[in-house]
Amino acid sequence: MGCTKMGNDIVSAPASVTAAAAAAAVTGSHAPPSGHGAASERTADATRAAAAVSTADRQLSASRSEAGVDQAVRRAEAALASAVRMHASPAAVRQLEAQVERLRGRAEETKRDIVVDDWVANYRARTDGDREIVEIAMNGFDYLYDSTPSPAADQADNRLVAVHGRSASSHGPRDSYRMSHHPNPNHVDRGHVVARTIGGGYDLNLIPQDPKLNRGHSEPGKVWRELETDLERRPGTEFFVRPAYGDNTDYPTHLEFGVRQENGEWRVEEFDNRPDPAEGR
Repeated sequence: MGCTKMGNDIVSAPASVTAAAAAAAVTGSHAPPSGHGAASERTADATRAAAAVSTADRQLSASRSEAGVDQAVRRAEAALASAVRMHASPAAVRQLEAQVERLRGRAEETKRDIVVDDWVANYRARTDGDREIVEIAMNGFDYLYDSTPSPAADQADNRLVAVHGRSASSHGPRDSYRMSHHPNPNHVDRGHVVARTIGGGYDLNLIPQDPKLNRGHSEPGKVWRELETDLERRPGTEFFVRPAYGDNTDYPTHLEFGVRQENGEWRVEEFDNRPDPAEGR
């Protein structure tokens, strides 16, 4: 239920207030003019707004940066707001609202594609040879994986490039057999890159991980657990984990962990996954 300020009092507006009426209350605009000429003007305003939304849609399709995507969304939202201020018909406003909502959804997908492309480009730049990167959907998450067939002895192993998705619920009890039989040549923890408590599984989801980091037994480990707990507390929250490598093995030197906050901003932390034992972490 919305609120409209009248004098020094705040009174509740009825739930049936339309988007156009609500916007008019906020902007202080007056009742729409009547008559055939006014109706034609409102139709023209709606047509101009629809054209502006279409332009924003084309801009979004051509955007290759997050800033360009945001600009396209703002242009569409401004067109919708203009149509509401100029008293376009309720039907026209509803149609524009639906178009803008679809554009917002596409904008989020486009941003994810841009980020994923950047991750892959960054990995390729840091890894010798012609790498074959595939995207694998597993347990509701998207894993970018270096699946280069038969890499040369002096080239990188097959390994995780990144994983992203939205937090979910646990898939059941811990599978001790699969954990114990997962290769572990580095004799460190077989860490879940996506925590089991938020839907993470095994296989591609297991990486060599510093035990203190994985178990929360160091200061960085406590932060890692804090991020996992946040995702568990807010199912459906966007996140990503991106390993960085300093050699040709699948043992990451660092891990970047990002979680979308409730205000829409990202919290991104970087963790040392191969700490110096002399540091006593």
